[in-house]
Amino acid sequence: MKWYLTSSLGVLPGYTSSVAVGVNAAGDIVGNLLRPAGPRGAFSIRRAFLFSQSQMVELGSLGGINSSSQAWSINDSGQIVGFSAQGPNFDYHAFLYSNGQMTDLGTLGGAGSRAHAINSAGDIAGAALTRTGARHAFLYSAGQMTDLTPLSGDSIAWGLNDRGQVVGESDGQGFVWESGQLESLPALRTAVCINNSGQIGGRSTIGNKAVISQHNAITDELTFQGFAGPGIVLSLNSRPAAIGTAEAQGGTVPFVWDRSEGIIDPDFYGVRDAGFSLSTISAINSVGQVVGGIVPSNAAGLATACLLTPINLDPPLRRVLMGEDEELLKAVYYMMTHGGLLVGSHRPIPGAPLERLHKDFVMGAILTGIASVISESDSREAVANAASKLVFESARKFAEGKMPEEEIIQRGASQPDRLAEGAVFRDQNY
Repeated sequence: MKWYLTSSLGVLPGYTSSVAVGVNAAGDIVGNLLRPAGPRGAFSIRRAFLFSQSQMVELGSLGGINSSSQAWSINDSGQIVGFSAQGPNFDYHAFLYSNGQMTDLGTLGGAGSRAHAINSAGDIAGAALTRTGARHAFLYSAGQMTDLTPLSGDSIAWGLNDRGQVVGESDGQGFVWESGQLESLPALRTAVCINNSGQIGGRSTIGNKAVISQHNAITDELTFQGFAGPGIVLSLNSRPAAIGTAEAQGGTVPFVWDRSEGIIDPDFYGVRDAGFSLSTISAINSVGQVVGGIVPSNAAGLATACLLTPINLDPPLRRVLMGEDEELLKAVYYMMTHGGLLVGSHRPIPGAPLERLHKDFVMGAILTGIASVISESDSREAVANAASKLVFESARKFAEGKMPEEEIIQRGASQPDRLAEGAVFRDQNY
């Protein structure tokens, strides 16, 4: 199981919300800023952004100050693709943003185009209108846009890997294109993404399930208890790990899947503890970081772009954080209050009886301990902030006398040796 450090990327002045759509191996993120186009907010103006080294930068557009742009993907060299309104009719043109410059990629002879993926070589896949008005998948390489499906009625390319394999949908069926050869994928209704091993993520023809396939054979059907409805894989790395969405009675639910761990996790543990709910999920990079959008859990705010960084929890710590091991939780409390183990720098809430402690305080202290050993500054800050929220809420409840009995941990006689089961943070004298 993974615990996700949740970082809100915020918005730039003049915008009301944001969402992240792509992330590379270095953790550079692209996404879109939104603001109402008029006083009634009938529709929104979007602008692409890059978030890198803790700085958010607006990328501009092809069409001037009042036109829109939308980012879609970023490669490990920091090149960004998407599409932007161009000209008086607001026709969208695919763009490449590189070295601070946005370049119009043109079309296949029609009015518009959109870029959806870019690989490490700078090749770009997307869709463009032809002279007849048909929408066709394209590959843009070495300054040339090539029509991948000249005989189709309608097609679109969604994904591209470093081997130059392109995937998408043509006339209601998935396809893969490689070295001039187009292969239909009858098992897939649409192919959305492809990793460097040739594994393809998308939606199945039968049942509309979220699936992974290879050589037109479905290898993994990503269904889980309570979410047996239609689904789709949106992004896939080479681990393989994937993110996607599935339909449930309560609506569309985002999930993360990892074949090596054999899990499908719709909960994204850690997001709620940071005070948010996950509203949108978009992409996963090679190290398992996920981007999308989050909203405050109290619904008192608009969505902001987010970065979710996974932390693998060793079994004892996982059981504490998930509240699955009451005895171990008591042991942590015992060590905290008796000085043998200092988790972070926290002490019991001032004025609180030593025999009783709010569970959020214990968990906040544990998260402070986690933060103290994280080297990457943004992740360390995110964990520390989450810890502070838990401790603050615990102190507030205590001060207001609103600590439900079921949330109180009694100091137990558990032995400190229980903490030797796995990774727990010790002070230098322990």
